[in-house]
Amino acid sequence: MWTVNLKIRKPKHIMNEEQILKKVLLSTKLFKEPEDNLKNLFDLKGSGIETLLLISYGTECEVDKAIGGFYFLSKDEIWMPFTEKDLLKCPPSLGKKMKIEDLWELSRISQKAGIKRVTNYEYPKPIKTYEIPFEFLESVIKEDKYIILGALNKEELEKRMKGAEELGIPLRNIVIFYDIPTFDPDHEYNFDEYLAGVKLRELGYIVASGSLHGVGVSDDLYGYKCGNHDEGAFLLELLLGKELKKGTTEKDSCYVEAEARSRIFSSNNQGINQLEEGKIPYINKYFISASLAAHYIPHVTELGYGMITFDEEGKIYFFDSKEHGMKRQQDQVLESVSTFISKIAERSEKCPFPIFRLLKS
Repeated sequence: MWTVNLKIRKPKHIMNEEQILKKVLLSTKLFKEPEDNLKNLFDLKGSGIETLLLISYGTECEVDKAIGGFYFLSKDEIWMPFTEKDLLKCPPSLGKKMKIEDLWELSRISQKAGIKRVTNYEYPKPIKTYEIPFEFLESVIKEDKYIILGALNKEELEKRMKGAEELGIPLRNIVIFYDIPTFDPDHEYNFDEYLAGVKLRELGYIVASGSLHGVGVSDDLYGYKCGNHDEGAFLLELLLGKELKKGTTEKDSCYVEAEARSRIFSSNNQGINQLEEGKIPYINKYFISASLAAHYIPHVTELGYGMITFDEEGKIYFFDSKEHGMKRQQDQVLESVSTFISKIAERSEKCPFPIFRLLKS
């Protein structure tokens, strides 16, 4: 059992969470600053698909737990996007929607209770396929989005919406990253999974928020290189119809444990100890992903594990893992994963729901 005594370092300069998050997202090169005349209204600008991936993977999208991020269906109604689990269903669930006045009421309850997750509130039910216009879903994918980081009060949000309208920005292209990570050392965040996914996708992995083979370590993040695709993708992209470039690459598999930095070397079944005790023969590499945990890098990597993190200036750190798996078991599993990906592609062609073809080239 691994135990390391390290003090949790606080940033040298006080910086709020939105500033840190913005710097990290700019460092990915997937998002950029808004145009000069829009900087007082929005924090970031991103493509439709990258913004969807950020909200779907990088926030708490299970609305019965918390509201992570949302789009505007109208001035009176908001939409929380679907996850990969929603699109694996048949028929698919298209996310959730709620009246914006209910959002303000939920925020009021949360603030009064001093919590973000409210249990005595009737959260919206999943949207059926006919309850949201397909034209709106097309705009989610194909039109650039302007992103506001953090929860705003009603007056401030209405002010920004009015300003955007005056400058010709459609309401549907405004996205709120609502539940900003507080970077508390005792909590792990969905954003750590998202950032790990971005790095793994760059390296050519198919990235999923659960095991695509049934047996896994836990439900954080998995990556697969099946040997027959020349680029990476989030599973949600494939479910929306993205076609992978064919190619011959080295096969590989990995698991990412998103962990609170104070628990990386916990004596409980968390962090490094969870990786040690949960190793599976077909998984070749293992990573820890944690916010503001750069000072842990040498301690994690000397044990043979990879590390993904960032600092308060937005610099992203990636250190690869040593190999832990067994090639024969891995190859058998990757063949199964490759078959699963092929079936997703077949479904996008044959299924009557056009959402599965939104990313068709």
